[in-house]
Amino acid sequence: MYNLERELKIRGFCRKTIKAYVYYNIKFLNFARKSPKEIANEEVKRYLEYLANKQVSNATLNLAINALKFYYT
Repeated sequence: MYNLERELKIRGFCRKTIKAYVYYNIKFLNFARKSPKEIANEEVKRYLEYLANKQVSNATLNLAINALKFYYT
């Protein structure tokens, strides 16, 4: 996650956003139980479905989506 944090800092993201993006990427990797190189779209969709089923707020879901998009695209 160091590379993610570094890239976010370089691009001028605020500390709070960096913390949130790192948090959701770590939570996702723990959910998927795979390394970042092994991740496929299906795992991302399952994680987002998991969050939606937990009835997190739309803001939380969007934050998770943006965090994962930033790292995996």
